[in-house]
Formats: sequence, C-alpha cells, structure tokens
Amino acid sequence: MVSDEQPHDADRWLDGLADFERRPPSGAGAFSLDGLVRILAALGDPHLGRRVVHVTGTKGKGTVVHACDAILAAHGVRTMRTTSPHLHTPLERITIDRHPIDADVFRTHVLAIREAATVAGSGDPTWFEVVTIAAWLEARRRSVDVDLLEVGLGGRLDATNVCRPSVAVVTSIGLDHTAILGDTHDAIAFEKGGIIKPERPVVIGPAPTDPGGAVLHAIAAQRASPTVEPLLRIVGTALDADAIRGPLVRVAAEHRGAPIRFTVRGGRPAATNAALALDACSVVLRDLGRPFDLRRALDALEALVIPARCEWLPGPPRHLADGAHTEESIAALAEIVKTIPARRRHIVVGLTRERDPVRVFAPLAAVADGLVVVPLPHPRSADPAEVAARLADLHPGVSVADSPDAGFTRAATDAGPEGLVVTAGSFHLVAALRSRGAPPG
Repeated sequence: MVSDEQPHDADRWLDGLADFERRPPSGAGAFSLDGLVRILAALGDPHLGRRVVHVTGTKGKGTVVHACDAILAAHGVRTMRTTSPHLHTPLERITIDRHPIDADVFRTHVLAIREAATVAGSGDPTWFEVVTIAAWLEARRRSVDVDLLEVGLGGRLDATNVCRPSVAVVTSIGLDHTAILGDTHDAIAFEKGGIIKPERPVVIGPAPTDPGGAVLHAIAAQRASPTVEPLLRIVGTALDADAIRGPLVRVAAEHRGAPIRFTVRGGRPAATNAALALDACSVVLRDLGRPFDLRRALDALEALVIPARCEWLPGPPRHLADGAHTEESIAALAEIVKTIPARRRHIVVGLTRERDPVRVFAPLAAVADGLVVVPLPHPRSADPAEVAARLADLHPGVSVADSPDAGFTRAATDAGPEGLVVTAGSFHLVAALRSRGAPPG
C-alpha cells in the first residue's frame, strides 16, 4: 500500500501481486520479460526512445544511481530515478528531480497498468514490474531528460532490462543471491552483463582480472559495446570520521595526468562508486550535447547524502546507520567504525534468513563491545535467537531484543553518552530506526 489510509483500488490490486522482494522465487525460471513487454506495448512503449543510465552490480548500484542524479542535477539535467528497496514508502522508488512521485499520480499509473495488462492478455505483472512501468509512465509524463535505472536483481531478466541505455554500468561482482543468479562469480557476471547492449557504451567496474571481470569484458567485446575510458585514476584514499558530515573518504586521483582531490561520504567503496558515476555522466551529458564540468560534478558528490548509507541518525549517543548486509559491505563499514573515536561501540544488527550471520557480521563483531540482534520488520527476517546463537562464538557480548527500538535502547544504554551505536544488516532495520528521529527523506 502507498499509505495507511483506507485502501485504494490501486493499492488493493498492487498488494495482491507477486512480490519477489518479500517472497523470493525458487530460481531464475520464475522470471520472464514477455508479459512486461506486452503491457508496455499496450501503454505506447514509454520506455523506448529515452536517454537512460542503467546500473547493476552486486554492491554499489544504488549509490551510483544517487551519485549520477546529483551530478546531472548540478549540470541542470532533469532526471527520473528508480531505486530499491524503499525505506518508508514505495513512492521513494520513483523520483522526479529527487522528489518522490505523488501518491495519486502513482495510483493513476497503477490503474492504467492494470488495464493495459488486461488488454495485452499478459496476466498479472509482478509488484516490481508495476513500479518499473509506473516510473517510465511518469518520466514520459514529466518529460525528463534522463532516466536513472537501478536493476532490482541480476540484470539479464530484470524488469528494467527492456530499456536501451545511453550507457550501462556494472559496479561489482560478488556472491549474492546465488540461488537465483548462480553460485560462481562468472555465472553472476553473465546475469549482470545482460544489461550490456550492442554498440552501447558500458562502464565496467571490475577489471578483467577481477572475479567475474573477464566475463563482463567478453560480453562487451562480443556486442561491440565500447567500454568507457575512466576519467579518474584513484591513487589513494583516506577515511575521516567527521561527527557532523558523516564518515568521509578523502580521495586522491589523477585526471589526464594532473592530480585532483575530492571527498565523498562513506567508506572506501564510495570512491570507486563516485568514479563510476562520473564516467557514466560524462557519456550521457555528451549524448545531451552538454559540456561536462568535472569540478561541478565533484562538488555535487561532496554534498551528496544518501539515506541509510553511512548516515548519522539522531542520538544520543552518536548513531551511525548503514543498510550494509553483505560480507563486503559490512567489512567496509567495520573499517569506518574503527576510525570513529568512541569509548564503547555497540552494534544493532538484523538479517534476512538466507544470509550467514557469521560470514556477514564477523568484521563488525571484531570491533564491537556488544552486539544486539533484533528482528527485521520484514517477512524474510531471520530469527534473532538463532542469529545470536550463531554469533556467540564470535563475540561474548551478544544479546537479543524483541524489536529494533528495544535493540537501539539497549545498545544506547550500554554504549553510554560518549559511545557509539551502529545499526547494520538491512535497509529495513535502518528504516525502522530512522523513524525514531528525523523525518524520512
């Protein structure tokens, strides 16, 4: 549902659709783009003939999309952005110039999609497909310049992959969602490489020597898709714990042989993500016939704040929240946590049941004075008692709380006013604790 008010007809239909984020399919065979294509045709193909930055990757794709949005806005470009998951309302998933879609407009699009599905004889679309189609309908209605699309899962069979991008971006390849995408780096790279379109530019994060990198570069070569030459060569990064602006990474780079420095919020992966966004935006701005201003772009990146990504939430004590939920992202977060001066560090964690808590949380356990495991406000939540039992060998100070709010209260009490509370493991957990303080947005 879009709101807590009396259910609208559009809300009732949308809530009855298959939602693979809440109830994952058993395998890739559950996905097909045929019905989606028929619905789009009945709606006049709102996804075609558009300038698009299409982003996939195991980690960093949402960050790259947000970064592209900030960079393009700084150049006076109007954008439609789609991201997932949402923190507080599905309306966040579709933004025009960084403002969420209006609820009534969204419902109008949903009803139009329902009618188109009937006309097309396609059967019901999935929940994610409806949101994706609604995003294109709104982009067409508002006549935006560029669509910024974050892949929901994988790439090859994702609902967003019926577009023809101005530039595709593959951020990284890691072992995640292996039951659906495959259990090797090469298999996952093949799925994510599905967004690389013939003769369209692609920004590839992994080098050919990285896990899965050779597959991505081979796909680009087979499809005559030019790989975009990086604008920057990153030569060094340094973490800086800024109590007001948030954790920062200060980046030393080279641009056309000249040294350049800039700062972005987050951990070391933020530097790589920023560079990928710069590469993608340089392509789409050229496609628009507009000059690319590197200094303006870097200033936009320095000012960028992405909700639930290394975000300071209201305390006391100081409260750092991040939606990190993979081994790689938790390791990057732990590196940040070590740089933040604090008398005691207490971590609030929650996890979905398909993830291994020991492998995911080991880096944070190593820097924590205490761990509080809480349930996620999500049907795929792991049992906190089971997670705590698994983590007991990693850390002697593991406890269980019956809600995110209770977990934060315990962690804040144990950390004390000069301590630090860190929340991690799920965007759903961060969303619950964001609601304690500042308004969403």
